[in-house]
Amino acid sequence: MNSSRENTLFAAALSGDLGLLQKLLPAAGDLSSFGAATDMTPLMAAASRGHESVVELLLRHGSSPTRRDASGRSAAAYAREAGHPHLAERLDRVVDLYPVHARTRKIAEAKLQRLSHFHRFDFPDFRVNRV
Repeated sequence: MNSSRENTLFAAALSGDLGLLQKLLPAAGDLSSFGAATDMTPLMAAASRGHESVVELLLRHGSSPTRRDASGRSAAAYAREAGHPHLAERLDRVVDLYPVHARTRKIAEAKLQRLSHFHRFDFPDFRVNRV
């Protein structure tokens, strides 16, 4: 993702611009690679402003609720610090489910990759659908 797109995506998340985010996200690529590993993410920005619909959209598009900034704060911590406890609780619930979901997905992808390796000529357009 280029820095201009990252800046626009971040600004849209911070301001709660759901329409702009819906346009940007299909082309945004992997949101888990947004910025440096210690940067504030669009999910953290949206959570800090209490933009619940933006948080849900970002989660559906692959934003990691487990990612932390340089100070060790998660999106849930940003929401809690900004006075949005209901959103923080929602993000905490997602984090509780996230490791199991991610681990299950990785196991399924590994199995599908082994199968597609043996049958790659039978399924030339086979893609693993990421959730």
